[in-house]
Amino acid sequence: MISAYKKTSTGTIAISPKSSAINVTTTSKSSLPIPTGLSGSAISNNTIKLAWNKVSNVAGYYIYRSTDGKSYSAIKALSPSTTTYIDTSLAVGKKYYYMISSYNKTSTGVVAIGPKSSAITVTATDKGLVSCPSGLKVTECSPKTIKIVWNTVSGVSGYYIYRSSDNANFSNIKTVSASVNSFTDSDLNADSSYYYKIAAYKKNSDGTITTSAKSSSVKATTTFQPVNITETIPTSSTSITLKWEKYPYANGYQIFRLNESTNNYEKVGSTNSTSYTDKNLKPYTRYYYKVRAYIVSNGITSYSSFDMADEMTCPEAVTNFSAKTMTYYSIMLKWNASSLAKSYEIYQLAPNESAYHLVATVDYDKTSYVINNLNINTEYKFKIRMNTRTGSNKFYSDFATASATTKSVTDEISTSNELFKVINNYRASKNIGELKRNKNLDSLAAIRAEEITQKFSNTRPDGTNYDTVLYYADMDNYYYVGENIAMGMKTAKDVLNVWLDRDIESQNINSSHYNEMGVAMCYKGNVPYYVVIFYRAM
Repeated sequence: MISAYKKTSTGTIAISPKSSAINVTTTSKSSLPIPTGLSGSAISNNTIKLAWNKVSNVAGYYIYRSTDGKSYSAIKALSPSTTTYIDTSLAVGKKYYYMISSYNKTSTGVVAIGPKSSAITVTATDKGLVSCPSGLKVTECSPKTIKIVWNTVSGVSGYYIYRSSDNANFSNIKTVSASVNSFTDSDLNADSSYYYKIAAYKKNSDGTITTSAKSSSVKATTTFQPVNITETIPTSSTSITLKWEKYPYANGYQIFRLNESTNNYEKVGSTNSTSYTDKNLKPYTRYYYKVRAYIVSNGITSYSSFDMADEMTCPEAVTNFSAKTMTYYSIMLKWNASSLAKSYEIYQLAPNESAYHLVATVDYDKTSYVINNLNINTEYKFKIRMNTRTGSNKFYSDFATASATTKSVTDEISTSNELFKVINNYRASKNIGELKRNKNLDSLAAIRAEEITQKFSNTRPDGTNYDTVLYYADMDNYYYVGENIAMGMKTAKDVLNVWLDRDIESQNINSSHYNEMGVAMCYKGNVPYYVVIFYRAM
């Protein structure tokens, strides 16, 4: 039972009525066991850590502390699952005594406390204060990552990184070494906010760890919206141009290319433009790219999501592209065939022109082409490229270039013109139809004129028949064709008379099957050579 008392003004004591009675049974040592293994150590500045073995079937533990080893006070009640306790704000160099007991609650709600353990003694030591890292800030954000940096602290062993999604409950997500002053948190959710704190720690010689206070938190938000690549252009056999839409508020863009040997994308360039040309690539090779925008604000660089694209570089230009003067109005172009070609495009530039223009598209199996209707004694420049695909989806090679100058009017041209005239005059005298002058045939006759200086025959130096020269001008589809050759005569009339005395040449001159001809002559030394090609197209 219990009663209250009070001293009155006269010095007497007034006692209240007694309370109702309660019943309590004292416990024995066996009913509430003493926790075993109590130990303690000074772990950091003014801090002692206690540890003990867990006791089953108890409601918790009481921790007792004394500064003289005689008078103990209960300083903490702990849960039954706890086996450690950190006592803080102690006096440096002072000796402290600790005991522990278990407790339980009886069926009547009374707390039953077991016997205290034996006392242990621990002296609080100053292991050196560890400073909290300063300057914690966010420097980069992307859809999946956030990068933080801080100022390093001298003499520490490393840093603890803490993260929270609500700025209240922080978890230690990473421990980094003392030489590190940045951390990139990865595999995050896009368009989400995160909070970060940091603390430094130091390993002491006795194996304990001293930890600094945590820093103030910093906030970062991952990004989401991607860049939109609009076009990839194979600009040459060694370069590809990427284009994309302007990203709102972007300070610039980063371009990455796949390294297929490592299977990693590597940064190849940055730009503040909305296009980028990647150079020094391999011809006719496919490359894979990623592009992202970045925005710098208040010291934080935020990255957009990547957009991806791939493109192939162009094939290399055709080889051995050459331009050779044929007449005063024609030039022959030649090149090596390519197994990639589906067709060839030929472009021309005259001295009075500012840009090349397309003059012909020829089939994949052609390796020569004659350009006609040119000006006398004029230099012309040419470009050729091959298309490697059929249909409208064209894919071009690099350009190859060549140039040549048409001939001026010379005795060769004058004699050729005279030979054309005397043949037609003769045909008119025989009431045979006039033959029209065909400049393509003139150019082909000029080729044959040079060839007969090497081999005077209607068989070409390569062993093929003379009519294979028509292939150069895409004229090998014909009804009738004939060739007259001559050498040594000084005038056109002499040439005509010689041919009229020969059966085959005379038949060509007198034939009504033909309606066109081409005429050419050239000199080798002082010897003139003449060629006329008679022709009727299919």
